[in-house]
Amino acid sequence: MTDSISRNDYDDEIDLVELVSNLWHEKIVIIISSVVVTGLGLLYALLAKPVYQANVQIELPTISQLAPLNNTQIISADPNGAFSLFLNTLESSAHKNRLIEEEKPLLAALLGKPEDNITPETIDVDKLYTIHFPNVKKQENSLIPDIFILSTEGSNRTLIIELLDNTVKLATTQLIEKWQQEFDSIKAARITKIATDSNLLNQALKERRENTITRLTEETELQTKKVQDELTARKSFVLNSRKDRIIELEEALKIATALNITQPSTLSRMATQSVSKQVEVNTEIPNQQDPLYLRGTNLLSAELESLSKLPKSTFLDSRIIELENELQKLKNNREIEILKARKDEAAFNETLQGYQEELRKLTETQVPDLTINFQNSSAKSPEKSIKPKKMLIVAISILLGGMLGFFVAIGRIVYKNHQKKLAST
Repeated sequence: MTDSISRNDYDDEIDLVELVSNLWHEKIVIIISSVVVTGLGLLYALLAKPVYQANVQIELPTISQLAPLNNTQIISADPNGAFSLFLNTLESSAHKNRLIEEEKPLLAALLGKPEDNITPETIDVDKLYTIHFPNVKKQENSLIPDIFILSTEGSNRTLIIELLDNTVKLATTQLIEKWQQEFDSIKAARITKIATDSNLLNQALKERRENTITRLTEETELQTKKVQDELTARKSFVLNSRKDRIIELEEALKIATALNITQPSTLSRMATQSVSKQVEVNTEIPNQQDPLYLRGTNLLSAELESLSKLPKSTFLDSRIIELENELQKLKNNREIEILKARKDEAAFNETLQGYQEELRKLTETQVPDLTINFQNSSAKSPEKSIKPKKMLIVAISILLGGMLGFFVAIGRIVYKNHQKKLAST
C-alpha cells in the first residue's frame, strides 16, 4: 500500500524536463499561434483609422478689448469675469447643442454620418471637446487657472482644427450676444425709470404752474374787486359831493343876488360899504371861513354852470384816476400770461434738463462692436496620431500570441498524456 501511494505521488509530480521536451515538440503550434495573433494585431494597427488630437490655447482677454464695453457705463466686465463667463459658455449644454446645429456639415464629415443623424440626441455632446487647465497661478491665497487648453479628437486633422476654431468663435459670439441682451435690458430699464421720473416731475411742475396761475388769478380777481369797490365808493362820494356843492352854490347865488354881490368880497368890506353907501370894486377873494355868497354872483354862477354841465362819467378826482389806472393794470397780469404761454417746463428746471440729457445719451448709446479674442492663436495641426498606438498593439499582440500558443501546446500535451494513460490501462 505504501508503494502504491508513493507511485501515485510520483505520477502526479510535474517532470519539468519532460514538459520542456513536450513544449519543444509543440514549438510549431506555439510559433503559428504567435504569428497569427501578431499578424492580426499588426494588421489592425496598419488598417485602423488614425485618431488625431488638436489643441487650442485659450486665455484671458485684455483690458483694452473690454474697454469699449466698459465705456458705455451701462455694463462692465473685467478680464477674469469675462473669461469665467466664456468658460461657462463652453461648458454649457446650450452652446454644445447650438454648435451641433450650426456645424452639421462639418460634424457629418468628421463622424462619417449623414447630416440628418447629426443631432444632440445622436451625438455624445460631452465628447465634442474637452477643457484642461494644465497651468495654474496663485492669486489671493487660491489657485486659479491661468491658461486653458481646448482639445478634440478625430480622424481628419483639418476638420478637427476647424471644429476647435469654430467652437471658440461660437462661444465668443454667444458671450457677446449675452452682453448685448444684458445691455439692452439694463438700458431699457434705465430709460423707463428716467422717463417715468421725468414725466412725474414734469407733471408736478405743470400742476405747480397751474396752481400758481390759479392763485395769481384769484389774487388778481380779489384785488380787482377791492379796487372796483373802492372806485365805486369813491365815485359815489364824488357825485354826492358834487350834488351837495351844486346845492350850496345855488343857495349862495341866491344870497349873493339878493345882496347884489357881484364880485368877491369880505364881511369887513361889506360893513364899510354899508356905512359909506358906496359901491367899490373889490378883487379880494374871501377866505374859506367867509360865507360862500361872498364870492359873488359871477364866480358862483361860473362854478355852478361848470358843475351842472359836467357829465356824470367825468370825475376830476386824482384818487379815482389812480384807481382806474390800477384797475387797468389788473386786467393784464403779465405773470399769468407768461405762465400760461409756457410750453416747456424743462427750460426752467435743471433736474428736468438733466433727465432729458440722460435720456438723450442713453438713446444714442449703443453696445459697441466688440473684438474679443480668447485664443492666442488658431488651433495647431497635429503631426502624429494619438490612436492607435501601433508599437503597443504589436507588443501586446506578440505577448498574447505567445500566451495563446503556450496554452494551446499545454492543452495538446495534456491530451496526449491522457490518451497514453487510457491506452496503457
